Amino acid sequence: MTDQTINAPQYDNGRDGYFACVRKPVYNFLFVLPLLIIYEALIILSATPIRNGADVIVKLFFNMIGIKTIIGFTLIIISIYAYIVFNSRETKNETIYPVYFVYMFAESFVYALALGPVVIRLTEKVALAAPAPYRLGVVERIIASIGAGIYEEFVFRYLLITLFIFIFTKYLNLKTVHAAVFAIFWAALIFSGFHYVGELGDKFDAVSFIFRFIAGIILSILFFLRGYGIAVYTHAIYDLKVFFI
Repeated sequence: MTDQTINAPQYDNGRDGYFACVRKPVYNFLFVLPLLIIYEALIILSATPIRNGADVIVKLFFNMIGIKTIIGFTLIIISIYAYIVFNSRETKNETIYPVYFVYMFAESFVYALALGPVVIRLTEKVALAAPAPYRLGVVERIIASIGAGIYEEFVFRYLLITLFIFIFTKYLNLKTVHAAVFAIFWAALIFSGFHYVGELGDKFDAVSFIFRFIAGIILSILFFLRGYGIAVYTHAIYDLKVFFI
C-alpha cells in the first residue's frame, strides 16, 4: 500500500515537524517580513513622528553609516537578512509549508492573551505597553505596538541576549546554560528600564517596572524556545490588546 496522505506536510528527513521548523531562520524571516513592511509603510504614509525607541536606536546606527531614509533602511535590512537566510545550507534544503505561518500566528495570539494574566498574578498590575493609550491616535498606537514587537525583540532579545551570552561564555568562562540565565536576567532588566527613557517614556513606577521585567523574562524564554518570529508577534499583539481593549 502506498502512502496517499497529502493533507499534512511531510516533514524534512522525517524529523522536523511544525514545532522544530518554525524556529528556523527562514520561517522567522518570512513571518516577520510582512509586519516590518506594514510598520515602515504606516510611518511613511502617516508622516507621524512617533517611533519605537528601539527602532530609533537601530536606525541611528544606519544613519551614522549614511543610510538616512526609511525606504533605504528597510531595503538594506531585508536584503541583508534575506541573503543570510537564503544562502544558509539549512535553508537551501528546506521545504516551506505556508500553513505553518497560520499556526505561528495562532500560537502567538494565544501567548499574547496569556502574557498579561500570567504576569499580573505576580504584580497585580498591567503595564507592558510603553506609551499610555490616551496619548496616541489609532495609527500611532498600531505603529507603537508593531514597532515594539519588531525592534524591541530584535534589540533586547536577538542582539542583547546573544551579546551577553558571548561575553559571559568567552570572558567569564560560564557554561552556556548559566550564561543564558544571566543574559536573560540582564536583558530583561534593561528592557524594563528602557520603557522609562525618552519623551514618550512612562513615569517610573516600581510595580510596572517589575511587570515589564517579568514580561521580559517570559519573552526571552519564548524567544529561546519558539524563535524570534513568534516572540515578535506575541509582543506586538499583546501591546495592541493593551491599547485597544
